[in-house]
Amino acid sequence: LYVILPVGAACLLVLGGCCLLAIIGLAPPRPTTPPNAPIVDADIQRLLTDWRNNPVAESNKHKGKAIRVTGTVVRFDGSASASLEIEAEGDKSLFPARMSIRVPRELTQSMGAYPRGSRITVHLEMGDPEQPPRPRLLRVGSP
Repeated sequence: LYVILPVGAACLLVLGGCCLLAIIGLAPPRPTTPPNAPIVDADIQRLLTDWRNNPVAESNKHKGKAIRVTGTVVRFDGSASASLEIEAEGDKSLFPARMSIRVPRELTQSMGAYPRGSRITVHLEMGDPEQPPRPRLLRVGSP
């Protein structure tokens, strides 16, 4: 009885802490861009530069819109915190512009069709202007 009581209390403490983290906003953000949102074409280099220069203005500029960018797949990590890294098309500089994109769990399966080096067009939404630019994937494809 003395062993069961502390173990049970520890489990409740851990479970309660996880619930609290989800409540206070540390759970993965849900998209705020509606599925039928207007689509804005953007260049990866320009998008990243504008975001770094004035993230609040860039966030306001794209609020409620899906941003469509095309690039080359550099890396895809299908782990629990899945991410896709794409490189700007046609950027032949020594350090080409690269964008890291958060991939929601429901879209990780579709990423298998895009191996490293393949051309990809994605629709995304920018994140919080208080954070580094790491947009969230909304869908894969041109339309």
